[in-house]
Amino acid sequence: MSSRDERDKLDDLLARGRLGAPRRERIFEEVDRRVRRRHASRFLFVAGPVALAAGLAFLLRPHGAGQDQYAAKGTLQSPVELGCSGGELSHCPRGSKLLFRLDALPSAGFLHAYAEPLDPERERVWYYPTVANPPPRVEPTAVGQIMGQGIVVGPEHVPGPYRVHLVIASTPLSREELLSGTVMNVVASDVVEMVIVEP
Repeated sequence: MSSRDERDKLDDLLARGRLGAPRRERIFEEVDRRVRRRHASRFLFVAGPVALAAGLAFLLRPHGAGQDQYAAKGTLQSPVELGCSGGELSHCPRGSKLLFRLDALPSAGFLHAYAEPLDPERERVWYYPTVANPPPRVEPTAVGQIMGQGIVVGPEHVPGPYRVHLVIASTPLSREELLSGTVMNVVASDVVEMVIVEP
Protein backbone atom coordinates (compact mmCIF):
# COMPACT_ATOMS: atom_id res chain seq x y z
CA MET A 1 0.00 0.00 0.00
CA SER A 2 1.40 3.38 -0.95
CA SER A 3 1.90 6.18 1.54
CA ARG A 4 -0.87 8.15 -0.21
CA ASP A 5 -3.34 5.25 0.24
CA GLU A 6 -2.35 4.96 3.90
CA ARG A 7 -2.86 8.69 4.36
CA ASP A 8 -6.32 8.49 2.69
CA LYS A 9 -7.28 5.56 4.97
CA LEU A 10 -6.17 7.47 8.06
CA ASP A 11 -8.09 10.55 6.90
CA ASP A 12 -11.23 8.42 6.39
CA LEU A 13 -10.95 7.00 9.93
CA LEU A 14 -10.47 10.44 11.45
CA ALA A 15 -13.34 11.88 9.41
CA ARG A 16 -15.64 9.06 10.64
CA GLY A 17 -17.14 8.29 7.22
CA ARG A 18 -17.23 11.85 6.01
CA LEU A 19 -14.82 13.39 3.50
CA GLY A 20 -11.85 14.66 5.50
CA ALA A 21 -10.32 18.10 4.93
CA PRO A 22 -6.92 16.88 3.67
CA ARG A 23 -8.49 14.51 1.16
CA ARG A 24 -11.03 17.13 0.11
CA GLU A 25 -8.15 19.56 -0.53
CA ARG A 26 -6.33 16.99 -2.68
CA ILE A 27 -9.51 16.34 -4.69
CA PHE A 28 -10.03 20.09 -5.22
CA GLU A 29 -6.39 20.47 -6.28
CA GLU A 30 -6.72 17.64 -8.81
CA VAL A 31 -9.98 19.05 -10.23
CA ASP A 32 -8.45 22.53 -10.39
CA ARG A 33 -5.34 21.19 -12.17
CA ARG A 34 -7.45 19.37 -14.76
CA VAL A 35 -9.72 22.38 -15.36
CA ARG A 36 -6.73 24.69 -15.76
CA ARG A 37 -5.10 22.30 -18.22
CA ARG A 38 -8.31 22.13 -20.28
CA HIS A 39 -8.70 25.95 -20.25
CA ALA A 40 -5.04 26.40 -21.16
CA SER A 41 -5.31 24.04 -24.12
CA ARG A 42 -8.53 25.74 -25.27
CA PHE A 43 -6.86 29.14 -24.82
CA LEU A 44 -3.87 28.02 -26.90
CA PHE A 45 -6.20 26.57 -29.54
CA VAL A 46 -7.95 29.94 -29.92
CA ALA A 47 -5.19 32.37 -28.97
CA GLY A 48 -2.46 30.70 -31.01
CA PRO A 49 -4.01 31.45 -34.43
CA VAL A 50 -5.15 34.91 -33.26
CA ALA A 51 -1.60 35.76 -32.13
CA LEU A 52 -0.20 34.42 -35.41
CA ALA A 53 -2.65 36.54 -37.44
CA ALA A 54 -1.83 39.64 -35.35
CA GLY A 55 1.89 39.04 -35.86
CA LEU A 56 1.44 38.70 -39.63
CA ALA A 57 -0.70 41.84 -39.74
CA PHE A 58 2.02 43.72 -37.86
CA LEU A 59 4.74 42.50 -40.22
CA LEU A 60 2.70 43.13 -43.38
CA ARG A 61 1.24 46.49 -42.34
CA PRO A 62 2.06 49.57 -44.42
CA HIS A 63 5.30 50.98 -43.08
CA GLY A 64 5.76 54.40 -41.68
CA ALA A 65 2.28 55.12 -40.28
CA GLY A 66 2.49 57.80 -37.63
CA GLN A 67 5.93 59.02 -38.67
CA ASP A 68 6.75 62.43 -40.17
CA GLN A 69 5.04 63.67 -43.33
CA TYR A 70 7.67 62.06 -45.57
CA ALA A 71 8.32 58.72 -43.91
CA ALA A 72 4.63 57.88 -44.12
CA LYS A 73 4.50 58.33 -47.89
CA GLY A 74 5.39 55.70 -50.42
CA THR A 75 7.56 52.76 -49.45
CA LEU A 76 9.86 53.00 -46.47
CA GLN A 77 12.88 52.05 -48.63
CA SER A 78 12.22 54.61 -51.38
CA PRO A 79 14.85 57.35 -51.72
CA VAL A 80 12.27 59.70 -53.28
CA GLU A 81 9.26 60.75 -51.19
CA LEU A 82 6.42 63.25 -51.32
CA GLY A 83 4.89 65.54 -48.71
CA CYS A 84 2.11 68.13 -48.53
CA SER A 85 2.88 71.49 -46.86
CA GLY A 86 -0.77 71.93 -45.81
CA GLY A 87 -1.20 68.57 -44.06
CA GLU A 88 -1.00 64.88 -44.77
CA LEU A 89 -1.09 63.52 -48.32
CA SER A 90 -4.31 61.74 -47.37
CA HIS A 91 -5.90 65.19 -46.88
CA CYS A 92 -3.87 67.71 -48.93
CA PRO A 93 -5.73 71.03 -49.45
CA ARG A 94 -5.55 72.96 -52.69
CA GLY A 95 -3.22 75.92 -52.31
CA SER A 96 -0.67 73.79 -50.44
CA LYS A 97 2.68 72.84 -51.91
CA LEU A 98 3.85 69.38 -52.84
CA LEU A 99 7.39 68.86 -51.55
CA PHE A 100 9.78 66.30 -53.01
CA ARG A 101 12.29 64.83 -50.58
CA LEU A 102 15.31 62.87 -51.72
CA ASP A 103 17.29 60.64 -49.43
CA ALA A 104 20.27 58.33 -50.10
CA LEU A 105 20.01 58.24 -53.88
CA PRO A 106 22.19 55.52 -55.38
CA SER A 107 23.33 57.85 -58.19
CA ALA A 108 22.57 61.18 -59.85
CA GLY A 109 19.54 61.53 -62.10
CA PHE A 110 16.58 63.62 -63.18
CA LEU A 111 13.31 63.84 -61.21
CA HIS A 112 10.04 63.18 -63.07
CA ALA A 113 6.64 63.36 -61.41
CA TYR A 114 2.97 63.33 -62.32
CA ALA A 115 -0.37 62.71 -60.60
CA GLU A 116 -2.77 60.17 -62.07
CA PRO A 117 -6.39 60.71 -60.92
CA LEU A 118 -8.19 57.53 -59.90
CA ASP A 119 -11.23 58.83 -61.76
CA PRO A 120 -10.40 57.98 -65.41
CA GLU A 121 -12.48 60.94 -66.65
CA ARG A 122 -10.13 63.43 -64.99
CA GLU A 123 -6.88 64.65 -66.52
CA ARG A 124 -3.38 63.70 -65.47
CA VAL A 125 -1.43 66.51 -63.73
CA TRP A 126 2.23 66.87 -64.71
CA TYR A 127 4.86 68.31 -62.35
CA TYR A 128 8.09 67.35 -64.18
CA PRO A 129 8.41 67.64 -67.15
CA THR A 130 6.30 70.60 -68.20
CA VAL A 131 7.08 73.46 -70.56
CA ALA A 132 8.04 75.63 -67.56
CA ASN A 133 9.59 72.83 -65.46
CA PRO A 134 11.97 70.41 -67.17
CA PRO A 135 13.07 67.45 -65.01
CA PRO A 136 15.50 68.86 -62.42
CA ARG A 137 18.85 67.14 -61.95
CA VAL A 138 19.34 65.60 -58.52
CA GLU A 139 22.61 64.50 -56.96
CA PRO A 140 23.19 61.70 -54.48
CA THR A 141 23.57 62.93 -50.90
CA ALA A 142 24.11 61.37 -47.50
CA VAL A 143 21.58 63.76 -45.94
CA GLY A 144 17.92 64.10 -46.99
CA GLN A 145 17.17 67.14 -49.12
CA ILE A 146 13.96 68.87 -50.23
CA MET A 147 13.82 69.79 -53.90
CA GLY A 148 13.35 73.49 -54.70
CA GLN A 149 10.30 75.41 -53.54
CA GLY A 150 7.76 72.69 -54.21
CA ILE A 151 4.80 72.53 -56.58
CA VAL A 152 1.65 74.53 -55.80
CA VAL A 153 -1.52 72.40 -55.69
CA GLY A 154 -3.47 74.62 -58.07
CA PRO A 155 -6.92 74.54 -59.71
CA GLU A 156 -5.78 71.82 -62.13
CA HIS A 157 -6.06 69.45 -59.14
CA VAL A 158 -9.72 68.43 -58.99
CA PRO A 159 -10.49 67.32 -55.43
CA GLY A 160 -10.28 63.54 -55.09
CA PRO A 161 -7.78 60.67 -54.94
CA TYR A 162 -4.62 60.49 -57.05
CA ARG A 163 -1.63 58.24 -57.52
CA VAL A 164 1.56 60.29 -57.78
CA HIS A 165 4.30 58.65 -59.87
CA LEU A 166 7.84 59.60 -58.88
CA VAL A 167 10.68 58.53 -61.18
CA ILE A 168 14.36 59.39 -61.08
CA ALA A 169 16.10 58.38 -64.31
CA SER A 170 19.71 58.81 -65.35
CA THR A 171 18.60 60.93 -68.35
CA PRO A 172 15.68 63.36 -68.86
CA LEU A 173 12.58 61.55 -70.15
CA SER A 174 9.64 62.74 -72.22
CA ARG A 175 6.07 62.25 -71.04
CA GLU A 176 5.58 59.56 -73.68
CA GLU A 177 8.62 57.65 -72.39
CA LEU A 178 7.38 57.86 -68.82
CA LEU A 179 3.94 56.55 -69.76
CA SER A 180 5.32 53.76 -71.97
CA GLY A 181 6.31 51.66 -68.96
CA THR A 182 9.52 50.51 -70.68
CA VAL A 183 12.01 52.99 -69.20
CA MET A 184 15.33 51.19 -68.70
CA ASN A 185 17.48 53.84 -67.02
CA VAL A 186 15.50 54.26 -63.76
CA VAL A 187 17.59 55.11 -60.69
CA ALA A 188 14.65 55.11 -58.23
CA SER A 189 10.85 55.22 -58.38
CA ASP A 190 7.77 55.17 -56.21
CA VAL A 191 3.98 55.49 -56.46
CA VAL A 192 2.30 57.47 -53.69
CA GLU A 193 -1.38 57.82 -52.77
CA MET A 194 -2.69 61.40 -52.42
CA VAL A 195 -6.12 62.91 -51.80
CA ILE A 196 -6.74 66.54 -52.77
CA VAL A 197 -9.39 68.41 -50.78
CA GLU A 198 -10.83 71.91 -50.83
CA PRO A 199 -9.06 74.32 -48.43
